[in-house]
Amino acid sequence: MAIVTAFEKPRLFEWRFEDGYGVQGTERWELELLPNSTGAKTMIRFTDEYKIPGRFGRLIDWLLTRHALARRNRDYLDRLARLAERRPARG
Repeated sequence: MAIVTAFEKPRLFEWRFEDGYGVQGTERWELELLPNSTGAKTMIRFTDEYKIPGRFGRLIDWLLTRHALARRNRDYLDRLARLAERRPARG
């Protein structure tokens, strides 16, 4: 389940979630236009906060989850940059 908690088109998108395993968290995307001498650029801030329930939640996070999420988040940002810059996908 996900609930949108903030939205300002096209600058901000935030949602709160809880999955079938009881993991709860919030993800937030903020886009800020940065003018410069060669044209406009966009800075993207992505924050991801979550909590894994249970006695071993912190251990599972330390061993597995944080690495998988870091990889997923890098992929998200790379895909977004590729689309914004109209670059081809990596093979």
